[in-house]
Amino acid sequence: MALTQVINKGIGAGNTVTGEGSATTSLQQGLSKVWASSNQASLIDSFNVASTTDNQSADTTYTYTNAMANAGYAAGSCSVGPSSGTQAGTTSYNSVAAGSIRVVTFDESKNANGRFDTAYQAVTISGDLA
Repeated sequence: MALTQVINKGIGAGNTVTGEGSATTSLQQGLSKVWASSNQASLIDSFNVASTTDNQSADTTYTYTNAMANAGYAAGSCSVGPSSGTQAGTTSYNSVAAGSIRVVTFDESKNANGRFDTAYQAVTISGDLA
């Protein structure tokens, strides 16, 4: 039903779709504006990501192709340990800007400063594009 509504209406700023029940959501507001998966040194796959920068161990900056309207967007991330199948690290946002986000992965049990490179990191951004 929802897909039929989108096709019939066309995609635009004011369109809403009906979910599983009777609740509706704004199609434009509900889409992820940026997402990426990386091994911290390079992108594996992405949407609206121009590049990554490996700043230092466990410290990666994702630069967007199209900037967000401001730095007040929502970000989420996760990671998998230094080798596949090991403990996941905790991610923290070192800096958030309209055109990029800097993500640090750490686990205090690994070493003194807690930072460690992960085998896999994923980041997703929701909010308004500029």
